[in-house]
Amino acid sequence: MQGMDRKPFERTFDSLKAEFDKWKPTFLELSQYIDPERGFFDGQTPNNPKGIDYKILLDSTPTKAAQTLAAGMRGGLTSPALPWFKLGVSDPDLSEFEAVRMYLDRVQQILFAIFAKSNFYDMIYSVYEELGVFNTAAAIIEEDMKTVIRGRCFTAGEYFLGTGPDGRVNSIARMLSMNALQMVRKFGEENVSNDVKQAYKRNDFETSFKVNHLIEENDDRIPGRKGFLNMPYRSVYWQSGSTADTYLRIGGYEEFPVIAPRWNVIANDIYGKNGPGRLALGDSKELQEAERQYMEAWDKVVNPPVQKPPTLTSNTVNHLPGGVTVYGDTENQTIKPLYQINPQLEVAQMRVQELEGRIKEAFFTDLFLMLQSTADDPRKTATEIIELKQEKMQILGPVLERLFTEALNPAIERTFNIANRAGLLPEPPDEIQGMEMKVEFISILAQAQKAAGITTIQQTATYVASLAPIFPEIVDKFDADESVDQIANMNGTPPKVVRSDDDVAKIRQQRQQQQAAMAQMETMGAAAQSAKVLSETDLGNDNALTALLGGGG
Repeated sequence: MQGMDRKPFERTFDSLKAEFDKWKPTFLELSQYIDPERGFFDGQTPNNPKGIDYKILLDSTPTKAAQTLAAGMRGGLTSPALPWFKLGVSDPDLSEFEAVRMYLDRVQQILFAIFAKSNFYDMIYSVYEELGVFNTAAAIIEEDMKTVIRGRCFTAGEYFLGTGPDGRVNSIARMLSMNALQMVRKFGEENVSNDVKQAYKRNDFETSFKVNHLIEENDDRIPGRKGFLNMPYRSVYWQSGSTADTYLRIGGYEEFPVIAPRWNVIANDIYGKNGPGRLALGDSKELQEAERQYMEAWDKVVNPPVQKPPTLTSNTVNHLPGGVTVYGDTENQTIKPLYQINPQLEVAQMRVQELEGRIKEAFFTDLFLMLQSTADDPRKTATEIIELKQEKMQILGPVLERLFTEALNPAIERTFNIANRAGLLPEPPDEIQGMEMKVEFISILAQAQKAAGITTIQQTATYVASLAPIFPEIVDKFDADESVDQIANMNGTPPKVVRSDDDVAKIRQQRQQQQAAMAQMETMGAAAQSAKVLSETDLGNDNALTALLGGGG
């Protein structure tokens, strides 16, 4: 495919790669000492486990800690078994309309079904693990004919990010390694280079070709005009080393298809900092060295170096348990240790355990294991979680907010737009036509963040109830209806469970009418009874009633 000059795209690509190269040494160390199977750097090729170095990581605690964090975040933020978000509109009053409530609930169910059918939950697990190890993660959500969406998480080293003036990620460059079969199927035989065509024709699917991919804001678009060249984001593929005006594919996206959460961002940094992997890196380095020394000391204890007479050969020395070594009568024909070693293995083991504990603490292992046990034990509430691990929840607070902003919100918005363009969503009610929708997160971790607000409302309600017997009018100060709405929103209660204000008003009106009718019936019954009593009263005798009526003598 031939088209416009490729040099501007190549300059952008090279610029993003040059920025990443500043961070690459740290990313490489994080891969080596935290999780060797993550990270894709120079010299490594896909589907080649020989490029992964397992010799450095003698203690697997860092890798297990990263996996625990990823599993805990998936279960605590985006559990496949529980609702983890709810939709709303910018005007909260409109959310009380029955048609709006039912529409939002229906759309939520469709989105949850799409996430469950696709590979979203597998992808988001990898995003969490990349985020924990490298402090930065990136994944793309593409349209899929079978499952509506399909996601793929990238690993550090195979992508380079760029940000806009507002600090948000708005561009990504990727280096792909593809064989001839993959390239022909993805781009079409008519668009690949002659080298790829020849490899494809001779069934050479072992040779890999370098492909560059760039997604960025489309500053050349003409708003309102249709076509992929006028989409808000353009997507450009080209084969590395090919002619400057050739492309494998030129396309576009209606919205940025990449989610790129970062653990913490300082100043104008593009990549994240101060995440668990970075905090645990020094301890992991020391841990691996401590493990190596411990193993070496233990090896010397069970298999010490020895000294022997020159007349004894290696063939005449039996090192097996119970083995016998035969030698002559010459004096000093003994085998003895080269030197005496008595390592304090308990002290070394204590140091190893201390380092393991610090690494687990950096990855919030105890918190996420507790979250997992909470999911299995419904008797524990989000309020109990925040009481048990208040300090860790405070540390995670900013990270969760960034995750909502940079990962989960964009993922939901991207999926919603894809489903809407595919005609899978119902028509919104007239009340919210053209109105921006908002997302509220209701997962276990999100609820734990809000648990303080729920506790405050409950404490206020208890305080009002304690004063009511003495000061009954104090109840007028507390809006019980609003408290139910607030707690239901914080807890993520399904909208069908909590009645709208209109429904409550109708129920109360009907109750008042019923009570008024019953009171009227009771009044009429009492009047009829009084009339009956009066009709049966003896007025001929001298009594109080005759006196009252003026008949007394």
